[in-house]
Amino acid sequence: MGTVNSVVAVVGEGEKDLAAACLGRIREKVCGLDDSLSVFKETSEVSRLNRLAGEGVVAVSEDTYQLLGAARGYGDVTGGAFDVTAGELASLWKAAIRDGKEPSRACIERARALVNYRDILLAGPEGARTARLARPGMHVDLGGIAKGYAARLAAAELRASGITRALVNFGGTVVAIGGPWKVGVRSPTAPRGARKVGGQGESVLGTLAVRDQAIVTSGAYEQCRMVDGRLVHHIVDPRTGKPAASSLSSVTLVCKDPCALDALATGAFVLGAEKAARLLAEQEVDAVMVTASGEVLVTPGLSASFIPAGLQEP
Repeated sequence: MGTVNSVVAVVGEGEKDLAAACLGRIREKVCGLDDSLSVFKETSEVSRLNRLAGEGVVAVSEDTYQLLGAARGYGDVTGGAFDVTAGELASLWKAAIRDGKEPSRACIERARALVNYRDILLAGPEGARTARLARPGMHVDLGGIAKGYAARLAAAELRASGITRALVNFGGTVVAIGGPWKVGVRSPTAPRGARKVGGQGESVLGTLAVRDQAIVTSGAYEQCRMVDGRLVHHIVDPRTGKPAASSLSSVTLVCKDPCALDALATGAFVLGAEKAARLLAEQEVDAVMVTASGEVLVTPGLSASFIPAGLQEP
């Protein structure tokens, strides 16, 4: 899935074989998901869907079908701030970060005209499950939700195996089983390569103590570059076709479902602090949000479990 994934299972001496077998099944499942969902693999279901946009249907697996349906649903929930059909727009701005040159207005408008999650058309689950994109040139990229889906499946496999204490971390999409686990919230101003725990200059804004919950962070600091005097980053607002002009530097969300958090974290970042707060309250999701000015906003549900870095125990 284009990132570093880890699963840590804490078990007794007599459970090591059980845990090893479980981790093997998780690896197999996640690699299978990558084969189906990756836009970088020509044989994946999503790549076939993109190639046949506006032309025909693609038979898809249960996982791809479920993810496409969930992505469409979160498009509705976020008012279009999260849209998996913005793949072509995202590619334009990733190229801008790489090359240091903004795409032309004409290129942006052409790509933006092809963005509409409602044009993902699904048939099933009776009989064969199929998907199609309504218009030629459309491009789906499930990278904004696939890690959360994979992490949810991994956590379900751990629980089904009787493992009661584990930590799943799929590229920063974290699921804590049992606990409490202390999970660091990255500071959006931390330099790349900064230490993640302990000491002066650490990269954490604070820590969250969590039990049987998921945590996801979305921020503009991972892929960004100054281009023509302004910051260009990889989180695109599908409604404008440009990098989100958000009042936020990062959003960290906490609830039970990592798949929901992946989508909602992106949507919340795009919406900005005020609208994000309303959205997250409706979805019963807690958050630590950092504004562009450096203010840290913590929702009431996390007030007892979020400990700012300056208050950490030595």
